[in-house]
Amino acid sequence: MSPNQPDSLAGDSMAVAAAISQTARKGQWTVAVVESLTSGSLSCHLGAAESSSEWYLGGVTAYSSEVKFKVLGVDRGPVITARCAEQMAAGVAKLTEADFSVAVTGAGGPGQEEGKPAGTVFIAVYSADGTHIAEHHFTGDASHVVQQTTLHALRMLDAAIGGLIPPAAPMDCVAQATLAQLQQCRGHRARGGVHRFVVDRRSGGRDNGRSST
Repeated sequence: MSPNQPDSLAGDSMAVAAAISQTARKGQWTVAVVESLTSGSLSCHLGAAESSSEWYLGGVTAYSSEVKFKVLGVDRGPVITARCAEQMAAGVAKLTEADFSVAVTGAGGPGQEEGKPAGTVFIAVYSADGTHIAEHHFTGDASHVVQQTTLHALRMLDAAIGGLIPPAAPMDCVAQATLAQLQQCRGHRARGGVHRFVVDRRSGGRDNGRSST
């Protein structure tokens, strides 16, 4: 079965959630999520992981823009942006007092949203050490976009909790990588600031990896 098929993606997401559970419990870290297009998928995976009550605080499904604005303190305006993902992650961390939080926002499809093509997704992982943001351009139908978003958001969260994301890590070491590849990207956590990476999956798999602080 191809690693890009839905059943494989779901299995991979479960495996990453299990790894997050181990790392969070070992470090005594707490985790929260806020999601839009995934509509609870991240929360379901983390809540189903072993001993989740010890480290998973919960999350917000902010499908409506008004929930993003009123509950999470996101600036009014377009919500399929890196800035929105950053503010969502910070907002849910403040709301729950979590050590780490992950946020996803994007256009699941089938059509454009806010002028962004279907499959455009922003993922942000927040902690006291800083915020990492990834921009993705996934392909496939809406359900496949949701599954890809879930997997890559969990991978980013796992990498952040494990301290595997260096300050200027290339995107192939953050969002596209397997867990084994992530472990090859070991580096100290960034201290403050926002670090952004871009992946364009419509260009033959080649990354446009840029970071900014």
